Parts: sequence; structure tokens; C-alpha cells
Amino acid sequence: MHETILSVTISTHKPDGILDIAKMSLPVVNGVEYIVSWQSHENQPIPDSIADREDISVHRTNSHGLSNNRNNAIKHSVGEIILIADDDLIYTSKQLEAVINTFKKHPHVEMAIFQHDGFLRKTYPAKMICLNHNIPRFFSPASVEIAFRRKTIEQAGLQFSPDFGLGTDYFTAGEDDLFFLPSLKTRRKNLFFPHNNCHTPRHSNWRGTYFNTRCITHKRCFDCINAPLDFPHPHICQCDEINPSKTGQNDSSHHNNVERSS
Repeated sequence: MHETILSVTISTHKPDGILDIAKMSLPVVNGVEYIVSWQSHENQPIPDSIADREDISVHRTNSHGLSNNRNNAIKHSVGEIILIADDDLIYTSKQLEAVINTFKKHPHVEMAIFQHDGFLRKTYPAKMICLNHNIPRFFSPASVEIAFRRKTIEQAGLQFSPDFGLGTDYFTAGEDDLFFLPSLKTRRKNLFFPHNNCHTPRHSNWRGTYFNTRCITHKRCFDCINAPLDFPHPHICQCDEINPSKTGQNDSSHHNNVERSS
């Protein structure tokens, strides 16, 4: 068994959510594990195509909301690097190996933001940039574009806010920003890399509510950072590699049944 380097943490819900996982493209890659957090499972069985794989583990949870689901998946992961995922993505071996190699090539980077192709049709920076130095205006990474070192969240206490995201009563989006932006305050080094890390084949169900909650999430983030995000911030680190002239909650309500393939 190879040492786990990258944990792809996948959130799904409802009884047929596990069938969505079975349809995903999850290639077998040395050093990669897939951690599935499954809400509202209703004790449905796991398909053999998942249960028979040693690199996939399923963790049932009675929690509610996408943020709690993501936190549960992260809690059960063991890799040095964690990549956030949804249950409708397509991955290739080359893409996952590229994520691992990016962190190997840039050992100072704590959080990496990638890009993905698919329905969102987002506009991305054309080159690698240091996000601690200068965040492009309107830059807002989706959760599935975020990868980070485990020690980043352990040392800084970062997690997805249970008050935001799908499955909450009021703020059904914005959990991505609330996870990413406060990381700038921790003085961790965050870079954007113009590489696709996955493909999204279908329409997302967050698009209709995202912009209704964006102003609220950014208000919370601005309160944390207390500075315009499209200008260099004097209290957060500068990335020497990009600018060489510069100097440099546990969810106790979870009741989980862990099912690992044999």
C-alpha cells in the first residue's frame, strides 16, 4: 500500500448520492485516496464498484448542510494534501498527479487555487499569482478549486462555516469565500495556478443563490481581514517567489459509521 499524499474529499447526500459517486471518474493513482462523506444516506448499501476499492472509503454522517459534510470528509482524510470535491466531477490521473507535483514543486505554498473547466465559464488569471500579495478584483474560488496542506487547517483552525452553504436555512452559498479569504489573515502563503484540476459536466444547483449571499460572506471576511482585497495588505505575508523584492471546529454532533473497502 502506497503512502497517502493526496486526499480527495467528496461530499454527497441522499440515498442515491452514492450512485453519483459510483458514476464519477476516480482514477487509481499512487498516493491518492478518495474520502466520501454521505449525508441523508438512509442506510442504503454501497455499490460493489466502490466497496471493492481500497482507495475509496465512505463515511456516513447524520449531520446536515454542505459545510458540515465537507468538514466531515476532511476530518476522515489522512493525506498531507487535501483537495475539495463534489459528487459530479470528472478527474484524470494527470490532473491529480499535477496537484501533488504542484505542492512538491512549491513547498512554501500552504493553499493552492486551481481552475476547472465546465459550466461555470469563469475567467481566471493568465499566470501564477500570489494571492497574499494582490487578489484580483472579483476573484472568488469555488470549493472544488481549493487544495491545501493538512497542517494549514490544523494550525489555523480553518473549517467550512456550518452557517453557510447548501442545506442551511438562509445563506445557501458563500462557504467557499468564508473558507478561503480568512486564510489570508493566518499569514499562510496562497497561490493561484492556471491549471485545470477537474471537469464539471453539469449545471450546479448553487448558481441561483450565490450572488444573494456574496455580499454577506464578504462582509464577514472583510471584518476578519479589514482591508480591500484587491490591494496588497500590510499585515499578511508576501510571496518571495512571485515578488522577490518583497520580504517576506470539530463537529461533535456527528455520529459516523465508517465503511472502508476491503
